[in-house]
Amino acid sequence: MAQSDATEPRCFGKQPLKEQSGIAAMEQHPQKNDLMKRYELIIEGKTAVLEYQEQGPDLLVFHHTLVPHELRGRNVAAILTRYALDDARRQGKKVVPQCSYVAAYVQRNQDYAELLAPGTIL
Repeated sequence: MAQSDATEPRCFGKQPLKEQSGIAAMEQHPQKNDLMKRYELIIEGKTAVLEYQEQGPDLLVFHHTLVPHELRGRNVAAILTRYALDDARRQGKKVVPQCSYVAAYVQRNQDYAELLAPGTIL
């Protein structure tokens, strides 16, 4: 085996995740839609959303995640949730995950637990 072959990552017959999932590179960036109070990710013309409410200047309540049927199983909800939590962190806000998906995501990714508003029960 050549030296370069040993250091290159291999997919063993599978395409890399981005290509395998069919998500075009320019479509994978979530956006915050302040007017609609939601985070959005548009893929193949379909829009996945994570809706929120602002409760005061320092608190976001994540109350609903919707991923179109055609996009399920492609990690779309996780991408949106990570983006929304990172956005809350950048703004110095606390969160209340009323959406069961967001609550489960925080439980699986404890580095976001510090964002939970006091008294939040997952």
